[in-house]
Amino acid sequence: MRFRLVTAGLVPDVGAGQMDDPHDFTTMQHPSPEALALVAGIEHYAIVVLDTEGHVLTWNQGARLMKGWDEAEIVGRSFTLFYTEEDQRAGKPHRLLAEAVALGRIEDEAWRVRKDGTRFWADVVITALRDERGALRGFVKVVRDLTERREAEQALRRSEDRLRLLVESVKDYAFFMLEPDGRIATWNPGAERIKGWTAREVIGRDLSIFYPADAVARGRPSELLRIATEEGRVEEEGWRVRKDGSRFWADVVISRVQDESGRLVGFSKVTRDLTARRAIDDALRASEERWRLLVASVKDYAIFMLDRDGRVATWNAGAEQLQGYRAAEVIGRHFDVFYGDDERAMGKPARELVIAEREGRHEDEGWRVRKDGSRFWANVVISAMRDANGALLGFTKVTRDQTEQRRATRRLEARARQQEAMAELGLAALRDRDPEAVAERVVRSIADVLGADRVALLVGDGEGMRVAAGLGWSEGTIGARLVLDGRTLAGHVAATREAAVVDDFEHASFVRSPLEQEHGVRSGVAVVVPALESSARPYGVIVALRTRPNAVDPEDVSFLRGVANVVAAAVARRADEEQLRAAELAAAEQRHEVRVRDEFISIAAHEMRTPLNALQLSVHALDRVLGADATAPVRKRMASALRQTRRLGLLVDRLLDTSRIVSGHLDVVPEPVDLAELAHEVVDTFQDAAQHAGSELTVVAEGDATGEWDRTLLTQVATNLVANAIQYGAGKPICVRTEGAGDRARLVVEDRGIGIGPDDLERIFDRFQRASPTRHVAGLGLGLYITREIACRHGGHVHVESRPGEGARFVVELPRARSRA
Repeated sequence: MRFRLVTAGLVPDVGAGQMDDPHDFTTMQHPSPEALALVAGIEHYAIVVLDTEGHVLTWNQGARLMKGWDEAEIVGRSFTLFYTEEDQRAGKPHRLLAEAVALGRIEDEAWRVRKDGTRFWADVVITALRDERGALRGFVKVVRDLTERREAEQALRRSEDRLRLLVESVKDYAFFMLEPDGRIATWNPGAERIKGWTAREVIGRDLSIFYPADAVARGRPSELLRIATEEGRVEEEGWRVRKDGSRFWADVVISRVQDESGRLVGFSKVTRDLTARRAIDDALRASEERWRLLVASVKDYAIFMLDRDGRVATWNAGAEQLQGYRAAEVIGRHFDVFYGDDERAMGKPARELVIAEREGRHEDEGWRVRKDGSRFWANVVISAMRDANGALLGFTKVTRDQTEQRRATRRLEARARQQEAMAELGLAALRDRDPEAVAERVVRSIADVLGADRVALLVGDGEGMRVAAGLGWSEGTIGARLVLDGRTLAGHVAATREAAVVDDFEHASFVRSPLEQEHGVRSGVAVVVPALESSARPYGVIVALRTRPNAVDPEDVSFLRGVANVVAAAVARRADEEQLRAAELAAAEQRHEVRVRDEFISIAAHEMRTPLNALQLSVHALDRVLGADATAPVRKRMASALRQTRRLGLLVDRLLDTSRIVSGHLDVVPEPVDLAELAHEVVDTFQDAAQHAGSELTVVAEGDATGEWDRTLLTQVATNLVANAIQYGAGKPICVRTEGAGDRARLVVEDRGIGIGPDDLERIFDRFQRASPTRHVAGLGLGLYITREIACRHGGHVHVESRPGEGARFVVELPRARSRA
């Protein structure tokens, strides 16, 4: 009798009458050389044949490396040795054998034990072996060490046989071919396992059967084939559909496949199930030509072989694209040609081969050199390749260009530092009443975050500009007065109120000031410190300079603008405090009521410990006390104080809200809320302001707009949006609309004002960002940011629809009940 295993070639066939004793594996026919090399050479999988009682009959190289036992030590012993004590007590090993007998195959993930007692997390597949009569003859046990989750891509073989070994060792992918029109041409066991269709069911059908209905309606399958045809390959992640209708999240790569003449012959499609990341048990097989075309179509990796001395032995299309050499130019050369002079001098290439030979593989990230001399940041994996006897054959080398990923990571890190610094500066500006102390902290923070060599805060005075604070300058610079014209960087920014950047003064239209020349400045960026009153003269200019040429990132300019707004807020607070003190003195002199004056001064002195509440309470108290008896000059000053404290209160509230949002302390306390009722309340409070601006303010309620929300936070959302509409509404009608349908409700605020440009529609929801230039409208640019965060905290979102000159429509959409994680 003969038996077969689905992973063909891993165990030999046994002739009739050759295996009377199920424990005796020695009577089996010898496997073919290809099967022996496949089993013995695999190092990342333990492939073991067990008899019917679970005793080990065969032991491969992967099993020795993974579990620590030599073949002579383990053959004949029970496979229960590989299980933990608790699993053995629970009878798990033999229960798994029983399940494999019943089901034909069983897969398990759990802790397993090596010879030295250490544990590793393993994926185990046990398959029952039966003869043609159905009698149980034993088991095949395939184990993968998932603690490292090392993929088998470094196991590329030198010849096409080695390539097949590499691909067939990958268990997580579905590989198949498509005709040029998108019909399925081939189908492999991995695809059948992931997607559920058999080859007979699926070959000849369109690939759209794998996509959700909405993606098919958008024409996404055809669009992916078009992109692959034009660009050579396309990759995406998204939902895909199995035969049974269930969905799985997949990473898909579709690559153009062409013949030697360049004619399109079809596509290769590679799919990986990322929902479970389970290995595919059935080995992927296809013709040698199609495997060659499949690997050749991969463009993101340089995959090639080295001989034992490190000379390039093979070369693929990805390597040519990444490193610039054609195969004829590089095969036979030592691979140290890809390294810089310093690394070659230190012997790094040879050292990497020694490590790979000793440990089996070596991974490194660093700069590599192309044929044209340019450098790229590479992730490199070098793996030793050995024959069945363990003799070194050479190495596989897999290289991927990580330059853009490295840049993106660094940009994100820089942005995070900037956001953290902005939050700290904002809080410091609230705590510290001294603008000079805030200025000193600002210049230190700029130098630290941007790596600037020279930083200065220049403030205007009657004779030019004065260095109010700085870092990196010679003694005597702080306090010095400068005369700057429009040709200098700071002078230009002060005159135009627009940020300016110089990558290199040697090649710029700007000239350096004498102070900048004296201190060796070569590049820099400057932004204006605005007055919060848009018509007022700017407070000054912030400059961040370097002593070497440097390309300034737009994010750095945004960071400096945010810092400038913090300085402006600190200066405005100082001015508001001085104005309030002047108003208090004028009221006291006119009323001549010592008792009221003394009581007010006492209350003000006590409440000034918390500037925001003190300023607002004191100004409103004064307004009520003075009443109609106040003279016109006093009333005018009181009105100004009211506006300033209201503006200061809004700015401080928004900075505090921003701090709470960033630190995660913005609590949502849901309660029953009627959006229509809330909208009416907010609109009522803004009727005077709308009338003063010349805008008609109305409310329209449609449907049931009730839900479980935080009333205080949603009031702030409505307040921010209505205030925005009045501010930018250009005196035209404003409509506040509430809507409810299904499980969601919406708050819509629509004006017909100046509108928003398309480039600003997303940016205005960021911190310290506004669509209107700083000189036109006062504020820190936090209202819409806070609105968005409050909506998100409720599980909703906010968006804006607008065109310049046609007004803006802000929509806040909320679930009726916030989901609880």
